Amino acid sequence: MKKGEYIDKVIGGILYPLGFNKVKNRGCWKYKKEVINKKGETIVLTVIIYKHPYMNGLTMQLCSTAHGQRDKRLGNFGHDDFISYQNDDEFKIVINKIGIILEEKGIAWLESAIEPLSDDYFKDEDYRKLYLEHEQLAVSFAERMNVNIQDISLREAFEVVKNVLMDGSKNSFKEMVPLFLETSAFLAKVESKNYKIEWRLEEYEKQLRCHLFVYNLNGTREKNVNVLGAVLVGWVRKGEDLIKRLVDTFEDYNPNYY
Repeated sequence: MKKGEYIDKVIGGILYPLGFNKVKNRGCWKYKKEVINKKGETIVLTVIIYKHPYMNGLTMQLCSTAHGQRDKRLGNFGHDDFISYQNDDEFKIVINKIGIILEEKGIAWLESAIEPLSDDYFKDEDYRKLYLEHEQLAVSFAERMNVNIQDISLREAFEVVKNVLMDGSKNSFKEMVPLFLETSAFLAKVESKNYKIEWRLEEYEKQLRCHLFVYNLNGTREKNVNVLGAVLVGWVRKGEDLIKRLVDTFEDYNPNYY
C-alpha cells in the first residue's frame, strides 16, 4: 500500500464518517468539512498531514476559519511538532500515532473551533459594503471632514485618518466599523489620483474579503494593499506607528511609486 493510501486509510477512516472530504493537494494530504455555526456563518474545518521539508518526519495541522481560532499542530497537543520515521514501517507507526492524537484530542478541538472567539471582526456584509459603496463612503467622509480630495496629499490624508481614529479610541469595534470602512475608502480615493486602483470582492474558504489593488506606474503590475487591516491595527494600537504603518502599506511595497 502506498503512503498516501495508508494515510487515507487511517486519517480518512477517522474523518470520512464525520463528514470530511479529501481535497486534492500537491505536497500534503488535506481533508475539509463545512459547518454552520451559531451565527449562521459557514466555517471551514481542515485537517492537513504533511512532511517535514528537510527530514523524514510528519505533522498534522488543524485549521478553522472561525475568527480568532488559531491553527493547531501536534505541538499543541503535547507532542513534538514533527514525528520522525526512517522507513516505511515506521511511517505507518507515525500515521497510526497521529490518528490516535486526532481521535483523542484533535476532533474535540475541531468541534469547539466553529465559533468565533470574539465578535470583533469584519463580517461579509462589511466587505460587501466597502466593495459596493467605496466611492460614496470616501466622498461622505471627505465632506464631513471638510477635506477636498483633489487638494490633499496621501501623507496629509494619513494625518486626517489618524486623528479621527484617535478620537474614537475608546469606542467599541462595532461602533468603529463604519469609520473603518469610510477611512479605508477615503485613503484609496486619494491614492487613485495618481495610480490606478481596483477594489475586488473575493471569496476564500466560504468567507468574503474586500481587497484593494494598486497598479504600478505603467499599469503592468498590481499589489494587494491591506488598507482596512492597517487602519484597524492603527486603531487597536491607539495610533502607535499608525502613520508608519500606512506609509508601509501604501508606499514601500514598490519603490517606483514615490
